Amino acid sequence: MNLYWPVYKSIESEVISLSSQIHFSDDQLSVYSIHIADLIVRCAVEIEAISKDLYKQLGGDMNPVDSNGQLRDLYFDTDCLKLLNDTWHINKKQVKITAATMYFQNSALRPLHKSDKRGTSGSKWKKAYQALKHDRYGSLKQATIENLLHALGALFILNIYYADDSYEAGTVGYGNLNFKSQYESKIFTPEGVGAYTLEFKEDADDSCIVWDAGDDPDSAVYIGKYSDEVFRKRHFDWCVDQRWARKRFKENERIQSYLRAHPEDREKSIKEVCIAAGGKHLLEEIVIDTMSLRSNYPKVEVKLNKGGCVYPSIPVPDEQDVEKEINDRWIEAIRIKANLRLW
Repeated sequence: MNLYWPVYKSIESEVISLSSQIHFSDDQLSVYSIHIADLIVRCAVEIEAISKDLYKQLGGDMNPVDSNGQLRDLYFDTDCLKLLNDTWHINKKQVKITAATMYFQNSALRPLHKSDKRGTSGSKWKKAYQALKHDRYGSLKQATIENLLHALGALFILNIYYADDSYEAGTVGYGNLNFKSQYESKIFTPEGVGAYTLEFKEDADDSCIVWDAGDDPDSAVYIGKYSDEVFRKRHFDWCVDQRWARKRFKENERIQSYLRAHPEDREKSIKEVCIAAGGKHLLEEIVIDTMSLRSNYPKVEVKLNKGGCVYPSIPVPDEQDVEKEINDRWIEAIRIKANLRLW
């Protein structure tokens, strides 16, 4: 049960209401008020509480001691947020302001950046909170729209991590790949990236992922991915395709005749030799991508980005399993050809 989420939604609704009274735009970021000060303090109080709960979940030391070995207070920033940053890199996580009543040219925020530091090197919203907590009147100019949005964004991200929010997203082609869950904000959209483009190797792991241009996995709150079951199946099918292609390559007389005439090409790839020996049609005869054909609309899911592995590490499949699959597919191909002749 996430008791922090209703409080977040309550504060968020007040900020949305405020944005209909004050124009939220780049030239208004320094606007301040006593009401904004109250909202910043309320956000920060929630951040203190939820960060300590997350710290406890991660096994943080709930009884820290000072340099003299004496028990001291647990600090939400230099203790709790530091552990969250070290473990999940939440200081890099990004959200975008997408509210219809807010108009910013650069809508991307990393609200937890420098959140675990103090003094002049700490985040602006946290410095504002500390100042407002101790001297509301004298520090009122720090109660700005800018600091409010960063404090609220930080609370939003922490709520998502507290809920451990991951979910199934249907199938590629029909699924919801827009990183929307039950923890939706009317102000922020969390950054997300998709790990759907894969270039497999004999040993499969996250090194197979080909990120889209401009993607920054470190800044993503969510990562869209195939289910682990689909990843394993696709890797196995890829391995079968590779072995079967090599088998057809070695047994194809046209290719072997070409290589006898051009021994200098023996070190080239299967694709290069096929193109040289017979063009695209020969390549399609030798290399068949059954991996994609056999996994139409695979299941996908959205995973909370905690900095760990996206996909499991999978070793090279057993040679006997691959050979059995090749034989089964060969028998299936013969059966299909026979049925076609009957038609």
